Amino acid sequence: MNGVVYDPPRAGLPYLAVVLDNNGEVVVARSVPSVAAGEALIQQTFAAFAADRGLNVQVK
Repeated sequence: MNGVVYDPPRAGLPYLAVVLDNNGEVVVARSVPSVAAGEALIQQTFAAFAADRGLNVQVK
């Protein structure tokens, strides 16, 4: 999986956090108020997908 936070394309629009699976399909796409909020959403999404598969994700 890959995650990215896109900058707003113009003033007044939010950041966009996107998580893609290994095939490039969008798993999650949410508007977020900041880069930090987007990175937190990506981290939560990765952890949730790992937990669903019985894995434990540790963020350093």
